[in-house]
Amino acid sequence: MRPGAIGPTQTAAMLDCPEPFLSGLVSHGLLHRRPDGLYDVAAVERARRRNPALRLLGTPLCDRELHGLNAGLRIPAGSSGGLVIGGARYMRLWEVLDAYWRPGRMA
Repeated sequence: MRPGAIGPTQTAAMLDCPEPFLSGLVSHGLLHRRPDGLYDVAAVERARRRNPALRLLGTPLCDRELHGLNAGLRIPAGSSGGLVIGGARYMRLWEVLDAYWRPGRMA
């Protein structure tokens, strides 16, 4: 591995999301993957500074908090993931985005 380059496992750990979710971030232009399949540490850090949501991917958020990030985001109806705290439902941001980005699931 080259200096300053990290693999998908380390990148997912930096972003607090599962490794397969990285392809969604790349396809939506939120993250850049090098042709060799590695990621530049500096580019990942820049992406996290540029887009605060990338710092929250592993954080459980409720509908109100999701709305604060993007008015169109909400916990997907009918999803079985997440947890309930004090009557409010929470899901990790990467789970919400994954549901929105899956073909045929949500717009």
